[in-house]
Amino acid sequence: MSIQKRQQKKKKNRELDVQKKILKKREDLRKEKKLALFEEMQRREIDALTYGKQEPIIDEEKKKARQELKAKAIKEKLEKNLKILEALEKEFEEEEKSRKAVNESLEAEGYGSIKEKMDAIHQKALDLTGKAEEYKKAQQDFEENQKVLEN
Repeated sequence: MSIQKRQQKKKKNRELDVQKKILKKREDLRKEKKLALFEEMQRREIDALTYGKQEPIIDEEKKKARQELKAKAIKEKLEKNLKILEALEKEFEEEEKSRKAVNESLEAEGYGSIKEKMDAIHQKALDLTGKAEEYKKAQQDFEENQKVLEN
């Protein structure tokens, strides 16, 4: 190998070494900055939790205006929620009346236990939808299959 090629190779190796050192320094600096930033964020969070969020400095008129707007918004929200609750309560009472009426009619028909009442409601639903025959056939098929499996 000629002297020039060796010198060029040596120069190139030195440049690569310098680049590696520079990259390592940069990475170290980035790590330190990232760590410092993380620690600062933690310190701020701890301060916010211990001392509360720092209020901006505003004059009393603006502060009172903000408080009034906030109180008005809260009042409107509460009124809206109250209307919703009243509507839900009314709906619940209507459903409760219908449940009681169905329960009383089932008791008048002679169904005493909950299972009998549920079976009667189920049968009425099948009759209304026209699926009663299909259900009876499926139930008979199921019973036949159970008998075959038992034997």
